[in-house]
Amino acid sequence: MTRLDVLASVGNDPNWSDGGPDGRYRTYWEGYCWGDLSVSAQNRKEILAELLPRLTALRNIAAIDGRFLVVKGRLRTSR
Repeated sequence: MTRLDVLASVGNDPNWSDGGPDGRYRTYWEGYCWGDLSVSAQNRKEILAELLPRLTALRNIAAIDGRFLVVKGRLRTSR
């Protein structure tokens, strides 16, 4: 899998829950969105948790909430 594959994955869209044609991708989507973090994702989470308090521009608008990075924007909050 390439970086482009990961960026373009339906697993990155928390609103895509219909499972695709005949629902055949539902299990993949649920595992990708809500399953356990991979080792590399867990490492990124730990690094972000350590860095965020030190980043002046982000420390007041970004926080880790469970498996998500939550960013409070001017119009809405994203995770």
